[in-house]
Amino acid sequence: MGQVALANEEPLHITLNGDAYVLTMRSADGHDEALARGLLFSEGIITDPKAPLSFSETMDPDTKHLARLDVTVPEHYIQISIKGQRNQAATSSCGICGTRDPAILDLYGQPEKIKKNLSVSEETIHTMVVSMQQAQSAFHATGGSHGAAAFSVLGEALVVREDIGRHNAVDKVLGYLLNAEQLEEVAVLCVSGRISYEIVSKVYRAQIPILVAVSAPSSMAVETAEAFGITLVGFCRDEHLSVYTQTQRIFVNKDVS
Repeated sequence: MGQVALANEEPLHITLNGDAYVLTMRSADGHDEALARGLLFSEGIITDPKAPLSFSETMDPDTKHLARLDVTVPEHYIQISIKGQRNQAATSSCGICGTRDPAILDLYGQPEKIKKNLSVSEETIHTMVVSMQQAQSAFHATGGSHGAAAFSVLGEALVVREDIGRHNAVDKVLGYLLNAEQLEEVAVLCVSGRISYEIVSKVYRAQIPILVAVSAPSSMAVETAEAFGITLVGFCRDEHLSVYTQTQRIFVNKDVS
């Protein structure tokens, strides 16, 4: 039997201004600073796109890989105190399971809906998904990595990232977009797996109007996408897709021949 390639999974301890924030399991692929920035943004800790974050790295002496990332930012940029927010590690399959306060999840109150008036064709959505899948080199090598990709309204790929965790892939994308000052250019976020509430919450924080997945959404994902004004598209594979919420943003190409 030949050697089987395995998806990379390693722990990363993230601190903020000296306080422990989270121990997350992720794919160590060199995008850890973007991961940390995207995570802090998507959880509402540091939401100012121009916040001047700085990073200090500590390497694991055995693996020679990054083991701890210390994030520093002026205190007035921190919107929510991280002290006591998490009481366990965030695994590669769950990014919010260590969060103490349910209010952090935006489950309460009346969120203002995303009102971006744009539309994308079904054909363009399928092209975006194919583009993301073609760029998933880690998945092609191991079969064990998730993908996330951001696209402009014209279908231009702005960034594609992979990780063993679905939420980590999304945070890597958001962190990249923040660093590149391209967040406002995004019309569609595509993900390779299913859609949970958590992914919808991250997309809402970034004010991205359309969320597309290759697989299914959960019931809470559909409910919150509707509440947030997000167009939620699932089962986007082959020539099919299902639009669950805010259907006005997706249109069918008409044959004019």
